[in-house]
Amino acid sequence: MNLKGWFVIIIRMRMVHMQFFNCSIDFLLCMMIMMTDKFKTELPNV
Repeated sequence: MNLKGWFVIIIRMRMVHMQFFNCSIDFLLCMMIMMTDKFKTELPNV
């Protein structure tokens, strides 16, 4: 899954569960996405 796919999922989740989201959750999601993308770019293509 690429970054665009991640952001689409997060936007949909925010639309459905807007009231349950706060800054800390958004921050954790963004960090998780950036970490995943970083590992994907650093790992050799198998």
